[in-house]
Amino acid sequence: MSSISFQNSQNVNLKFQKALITTRIAAWVIDALLLVSIVYFPYVLFDELYSIIDTWVYVAGGVFMIYNLLCEVFFEGQSLGKRVMKIRVVSMDGSAVKFSQYIIRWIFRLIDITLLQGAVAVYTILLKGKGQRLGDILAGTIVISEEREIKQYNFDIPTFLEGYEPTFKNADSINDRQLSVIKKALKLKQEDLYHYAYPTSEHLQHNKVISMITRKLRRQLHIESDLEDPGFLRQLLDDYYFLTSASHRDKIID
Repeated sequence: MSSISFQNSQNVNLKFQKALITTRIAAWVIDALLLVSIVYFPYVLFDELYSIIDTWVYVAGGVFMIYNLLCEVFFEGQSLGKRVMKIRVVSMDGSAVKFSQYIIRWIFRLIDITLLQGAVAVYTILLKGKGQRLGDILAGTIVISEEREIKQYNFDIPTFLEGYEPTFKNADSINDRQLSVIKKALKLKQEDLYHYAYPTSEHLQHNKVISMITRKLRRQLHIESDLEDPGFLRQLLDDYYFLTSASHRDKIID
């Protein structure tokens, strides 16, 4: 899966994992099947009631026209098909996608996808190195993958250099439950690192949870530190391993 890196107007380096074109097509197929099912549903139940069917066709046709716009606005850049395939529309500058950007993407769907059965979109996505269709280029957006290609955080007991001094001397007082919470919080933060350029409400909530865990541990262990939340937790975990390691216990006995 290819990625794209660039620098925005605030000189911040951003990295996106581009959605594969096959994944985007699969998402479109899922959405199309869903919409077709909605349109033809009354034919199964009310095959004799033509007035109901005719009314429903008009209503469903309107839904069909604005389906992608509504979904992307209210589901933070995802239609149901995109959600299933774990892809999302994000802004190229890393900020939250504006309504005007969604509007531009939606308007140019007519050229990109509706006309010529999506040939324009496929050609533009393959031609442009950033994997954007025409609507994305004009709106300043890109469709990214939310699949997390993240290396598993190493929770094995680390090796320590000669002369290592723990920052938190009472880290060995951490109980099993606190240790489990620390590991889960660090894993959560590691997964969210990929989303730093386009945080969603879910990832912002993760940050709040991690901050809450850090504050609670500071109180429980009576620790005062200027370290940021993830740095504090990593240092606490390292010191725990050091203070409870067999080599450190042997050194104390000697």
